[in-house]
Formats: sequence, structure tokens, C-alpha cells
Amino acid sequence: MPVLNPPGSNAHAPGQGQGQGQGQGLLRDLPDSVIVLISIIAVLLVAWFALKALAQRGRLVGAYERLDPTVQAIRAWVLGAPATFTYMAVWTSTSVVQQGTPAAITRMTAALSSTNIRNLVDEPFRVLFTSAVLVADHAAGFMGYVLVYVLIVARLEHRVGSARWMVVATASHILGTLLTVGVEQAGLAAGLLPTSIVVAQDIGVSYVMVGTMGAYLWLVSPRWRWPYTITLGIGIIGPLLVFRSIWDLGHLFAALIGLAAGRIAVRYPTRAALRWRAFVHAATPRALPTFDPAWRFLPAGGHRSRSAPRP
Repeated sequence: MPVLNPPGSNAHAPGQGQGQGQGQGLLRDLPDSVIVLISIIAVLLVAWFALKALAQRGRLVGAYERLDPTVQAIRAWVLGAPATFTYMAVWTSTSVVQQGTPAAITRMTAALSSTNIRNLVDEPFRVLFTSAVLVADHAAGFMGYVLVYVLIVARLEHRVGSARWMVVATASHILGTLLTVGVEQAGLAAGLLPTSIVVAQDIGVSYVMVGTMGAYLWLVSPRWRWPYTITLGIGIIGPLLVFRSIWDLGHLFAALIGLAAGRIAVRYPTRAALRWRAFVHAATPRALPTFDPAWRFLPAGGHRSRSAPRP
């Protein structure tokens, strides 16, 4: 009996578990979670800029002053992790395409971008890149990925910087993929896996995610280190024990590689952690430019106008 379940078994694996007819239904049944999230963010941005415009005219100033410290904290959080949020923007864009594309085309794209044995032999550089910017299962778990990337993956970049973050992320994705393929080849040679494993689908942003989560373990405060370790262990080892999927084994490989890479990364100076509550509490509302009917916007205490009135 094989230790790891191959494609077509009851185990869950990226891009697997649905037949051709089910694949067509899956795309129709999935909510447009990506577009919903983007729409919510867009509405919030419009509401914020509308509030600023009203505050410039002396209206709802109190609401602006209450919300501006939080907006400053969000801005600092995003700008402190440019690589993380740029990467998120890339796979968010591809997820919009996935959820709006017919299932047959989506499956074809996933097959051509998968880091399986055949694709890695034929076009290794292309599939290693494209597989890292596509969310598995028609982006069905998109919201969960966003949550983890914003709350944990970005924290790692806050502490070690973009360069070391990219090293950890790249190593986790590439080495985790190669180790997984090595296990596939060994399973084929031992007769434990079917030949269909050669063209199995394996895409997603999860190797980068679990790798950076493993690296962040070295930076978790002592108070939260054990809860974080236990939660991460359950999230990675639990599916491997339940489903015994080779892709879940790949997640374990990626997490261990990230753990090792993170140990090297934290040997160099790290940045101070961004404390959300402390930042919001210490921040003061930013001064707004004043507005007058002549369409001049004057900075507080300044005299330069955006457009000087005609004489």
C-alpha cells in the first residue's frame, strides 16, 4: 500500500479531486471571492477619500481625526512589506482571470503551469515561475491566503527586509518543489505511485506561504511562540496525516526549508516589529489642506496654491 496518495485518490491535492463534469460545475458554483474583496477595498478607498474631502470643507472632521491614525497604520503596514504586497497583487490579478475564465481553459492553464515531472523536464524555469503566481483550485481559498499573507507573511518582511524575504520565499518555493518531485520520482521507481503522477497538477502560492511562516517562527515573541508553533504544525502536518497527499508532503518540505532559511536570515540585524496598537495610539491625525471657493488647496501654515486664481 503506498504511503502517499496519488492523484485520483481520496486525498485532496492542488488542482485534483474533481472530474471533468465536476470541474465545470466548480467554476460556476464558486463565488467571485476575488472580485468581492477588490470591490470592498475600492468602496473603502472611495469612502475614505470622500471623508477627507468633506473634512477639508470643515465637515465630519471628528470622524477623520478618529480614523486617520488607523489609516496611517495600514499605510505603514503595506509600505513596510512591498515585496509581499506586490506578490499578492500579482496572484490576485491571476485569480480574477481564473474565476472569470471557463473551467476548461483554467484547467488547461493549470496543467501547463504545474510543476510536475514532465513540465520540469521540458520547461523548468517557466513552470517554476508560473506555478508560483496561480492560486490552486480556481482560487477557491483566496480569502484564506490573503489573511495569512497580510497577518504573518508581511510581518516577516517587516522584520528582515525585502531582500531576505525574497530569498526565503524563493528557496521555499523552488527547493520545496524539487524535493517533492524527487519523492515522486522515487515513488515511481519503487512502484508506489502511478505513472499519472508525471503530469499531475501542482500549482499555488502555498509553498511561499508556509515557507515564510516557518521562517517567521524565529521572530515570534516568547509569549506566542508555542501557540504559533503548535498551530503551524497542525496546519501542515495534520493534512499530511489525514490525506497522505504528496502535495501536503511538499508543504512540509517548504516549511522546513523556510525554517532553515529563516534561521540564517535572523542572524543579521532585524528591524523592530510594527506594533499595531502602539502605532495607532501614538499617531496623530495628519493636517489637511484647507479649501476655499477659488479652488485653492493651501497646506496648513502654507501659502502655495494648487492653482492660482487668474487676476
